[in-house]
Amino acid sequence: MSTGLKWGAFLPLFMGCGTYGLDSLSDDPEDDTASPFGGDTEIRDGDTGAQDNTESDADTDADTDADTDADADTDSDTDSDQAPELTSLTATEQSDSIKIGFQSSDGDNNLEGGKFQIEVNGTLYNHDIPDDLLSWYPHGTSTWSMDIEDCDAGNSYAFTGKLVDATGLASSTRSTTLTLSGWADTIDTNASDDYSDEYPTLGSGVNVGTVPSSAMICGQLYSANNNGTLYIGDLDYVDFKAQSSGTRTFRLNWDASSSDYDLYLYDGATGTLIDGSFSESNSPPESVSGYLSSGSSYVLLVAGWSGNKGDWRVTIQ
Repeated sequence: MSTGLKWGAFLPLFMGCGTYGLDSLSDDPEDDTASPFGGDTEIRDGDTGAQDNTESDADTDADTDADTDADADTDSDTDSDQAPELTSLTATEQSDSIKIGFQSSDGDNNLEGGKFQIEVNGTLYNHDIPDDLLSWYPHGTSTWSMDIEDCDAGNSYAFTGKLVDATGLASSTRSTTLTLSGWADTIDTNASDDYSDEYPTLGSGVNVGTVPSSAMICGQLYSANNNGTLYIGDLDYVDFKAQSSGTRTFRLNWDASSSDYDLYLYDGATGTLIDGSFSESNSPPESVSGYLSSGSSYVLLVAGWSGNKGDWRVTIQ
């Protein structure tokens, strides 16, 4: 921590007040036995008719056999087109991802070239089997994963999965849920409506409620600038209450390159500065610490002295 121009010029603003901000398928043969020449005439046509009948019967039998074969083929084809089964669906938290495990059953082995469909909090994702999966075991547990960020801590997820084979036949669905461990809150700020910049009175920042001793608060600065003595870029004020008493360390990290972000901790009742970290450095982190009392109010300020807009994270320990 250094003491210097940034803090000395900034503190009176709390005391006298300017404004600041924050920012999921037969034939019947003719009877030719009657002769037109009389009774002793050889019945050639009759013989011919018998022969024709025999051939017709043979043809009929052949057609029947052919039809039977065709039916057998049809039955065989029908039996081979089986819809896959999704027999289980699980979700497990990893350090930086959620791993989805699923077991499948497919009698005609048509899943490769099909899809694993997963709906996450109402948003549907289609994944090619096996290319888009983390692992693929047709007769075991296959996996897929989704990335999570530090600021997703405490979030709840609802998953609904389904399998679609290469012929388009689909399984029934299975569902599961998961709530991530930890506590985090992402403040809602943007350049066109950043109510956190307006801080006419104590307690008028973005309120994240009661914060446990281990937590993370996340946000975004949409600008970082100064006039030599004061911040003239984005300012994010965060109001909170301490869940328990004890000394806490607040560590600020940011993503923007070549940027200098600063961090301040104030008493929420009096506006008194408890600690500030405003070193002349483009490399995170900045850290402040102080003793917090259970139920008491405090204010965090994230300010951009110079550089670019970007996401920030304050880890509390």
